[in-house]
Amino acid sequence: MVGPCIPQRSNCADCGSSCDTINDFILPGDAGTAINDIGTGCVGFSGYDDRTNESLCLSHNTYNLTVSCNYPSSELFSVWIDFNKNGVFETTTEQIISNYGGITTSRTTIPFTIPGNVQAGVYTMRAVVAFAGGNPDPCIATGFIQDGETHDYTVVITNAN
Repeated sequence: MVGPCIPQRSNCADCGSSCDTINDFILPGDAGTAINDIGTGCVGFSGYDDRTNESLCLSHNTYNLTVSCNYPSSELFSVWIDFNKNGVFETTTEQIISNYGGITTSRTTIPFTIPGNVQAGVYTMRAVVAFAGGNPDPCIATGFIQDGETHDYTVVITNAN
């Protein structure tokens, strides 16, 4: 498994109000597992938070992820799972939530499905909140991810349904 690419944000020198950050990230998994990140706040200039010590179990089902950001106007939210473990997070095959709009300081619940063809294993899941108006690249901090934040988590995919 290749380690994930690490995006670098360039527009936010601090954690000011102009930076979009993931505030709440809540994802119930299988077998009593869950990620419950509440009030995560700003991680600083880089905009990247390695939270891969937090993990949960998922299978080939539909789940409801709840998210909020610190910015009061509508932001975009995307999630990838690195199914081929190359550290790149391809948009065409690994993006499980694509540019979900309307993310604000209020919590929003977004359904997503783990595809049935995914092999059981341990994967990196990347969540990105970004300025509304473009498709954030999960690896390069150019364009609209410059004002955003990235969190990485660990998911264990099982074959159970």
